[in-house]
Amino acid sequence: MGISITEGLSEVATLATMGFTGWAAWAAARAAKAATAANKITEASDRRRDRAYLAAEPGGVHRFDATGKPLQAIGHVIIKNVGHMPAKNVAVFVLMTCTNANRRLETFALKPDPHKIDRALQAGGEMRMGADEDYLALMEEVDKTENCVFVWGVIYYDDGFDERRTTRFCHRYPGGNVRRRRIDPLPDNDPRALMARMVQSRYEEEVILAQDARLYEIGNDAD
Repeated sequence: MGISITEGLSEVATLATMGFTGWAAWAAARAAKAATAANKITEASDRRRDRAYLAAEPGGVHRFDATGKPLQAIGHVIIKNVGHMPAKNVAVFVLMTCTNANRRLETFALKPDPHKIDRALQAGGEMRMGADEDYLALMEEVDKTENCVFVWGVIYYDDGFDERRTTRFCHRYPGGNVRRRRIDPLPDNDPRALMARMVQSRYEEEVILAQDARLYEIGNDAD
């Protein structure tokens, strides 16, 4: 028994409707998937924009006086939060060495992440950290032109979005560039300044300025 034209058209319409419905469902699923991907991209972009970022800038090399020990030098770094959220569980390890300027250092040992430490650095804030006392250099070696000083280390911190981050730094200072710098802010005609001059360590310090540092070709990285 044959199929009438009306029945045939009805079946075609039904198939077309089913096809359109299937296409619409596929298109909706694709749009939802694209929207989810776009949301993830936006969220990741927002995190990159808003998270904490810790940077390490050279802080100079200064005289370090320790009772019963030869005059030493200690390297400093300035840790800055250049991001938009507080950095938490901030762990900083600073090491240093004085070596011959012609020697090329290929590796810089780093201390492991303790993960939990009761220290935070607010957005826009900064703090100064000195090298571990077990790694200090002799000032007389630092002041030799044939030597150079490396100050390196690592910063571990939480970026505000439960992600652990790392900043590695390595600064190189030229040897033989120690300067004497006045640190007492009193003017020369102030009677208290005369007393300050009697205690030399209160009036001047030996220092290699931060501006003399250069980023070494390795040992600087961040995520």
